[in-house]
Amino acid sequence: MIYKFRIISGEEEDFIREIEISENATFLDLHQFVQEVCNYDAMQLASFFLCDENWEKEREITLFNMQEDENSDKLEMASAMLKEHTHELKQKLIYVFDFFSERGFFIEMVEISEAITGISYPLCATSIGNTPQQLMIGEEFTEDLPLAGNEWEDDDDM
Repeated sequence: MIYKFRIISGEEEDFIREIEISENATFLDLHQFVQEVCNYDAMQLASFFLCDENWEKEREITLFNMQEDENSDKLEMASAMLKEHTHELKQKLIYVFDFFSERGFFIEMVEISEAITGISYPLCATSIGNTPQQLMIGEEFTEDLPLAGNEWEDDDDM
């Protein structure tokens, strides 16, 4: 099966990306493709959060294990398969691409379909608007770039 995810930003109102990716892909594959589509440096820290229907964070999927606690419920992107954690329409995710400034994208599964023969996945099916700027480690956040999604900021999860 192919999952289509719609990605929007709280910073750039006209920003929309729709990505089609195999259900057998990992969150690392999704991370790398989002980074590629946005022309971001994929080596920057990032995390996905599985969310409920109200965009409340439920579980974090990190780029790599930053916890010494082996009992942590956090998953790593490289081992977390999309089909194990996202398998229904309207599944919501938050993707924090600017870890230190807590800026991110809202992602929602909008379609599940059969793969089309001859099409190479992942692919960017829709690309509208300007991509929010990625800050590099050490760069200061400015007022010109408001925090994306303050409404989902949760200090307990960071």
